[in-house]
Amino acid sequence: MVPSDADTAAETTARRHPLAFLAGHYTVQAGAFLGSLERSRLEPSPRGSALDVVSWYHTLIPLQTHRALTIAYQAKLDAPELLAESLASANVVLLAIDRSLSAWQTIAADSQAPRVDALIEILEALRTAVELRFHDAGDAISGRAIGSDDSGDECAGERP
Repeated sequence: MVPSDADTAAETTARRHPLAFLAGHYTVQAGAFLGSLERSRLEPSPRGSALDVVSWYHTLIPLQTHRALTIAYQAKLDAPELLAESLASANVVLLAIDRSLSAWQTIAADSQAPRVDALIEILEALRTAVELRFHDAGDAISGRAIGSDDSGDECAGERP
């Protein structure tokens, strides 16, 4: 399938958006921090640990941010019915940020690494920016729709 001019414009606009830059910056910085830990550890972190949560979400955040921005631009151009999908993606970003912040705060309590504090600051800025850009995102879907089942166990059958 050949992308339309509108699709190409939406991709380009999303890629150049400050939110995409900030999300990408977080991913690079979190990835560098996690990479430095992997070299110093012999065994992987336990499933569901704070490091596992951060590792899982640090790549999801920029992908879903880009998706929310791209779809929002498509909705603005010629497909208003896509607005709810854009807001749902932004909500996924907000949920991933909240879970990551909680994990980073756990890591910060166990460590004196100033890089952890910087990563928390980046995520807090990103959360504020996403909330401003997608102010209705919290209404798009409930938190239970992402990574949970009817038993109430968050992320049952899924990573973190």
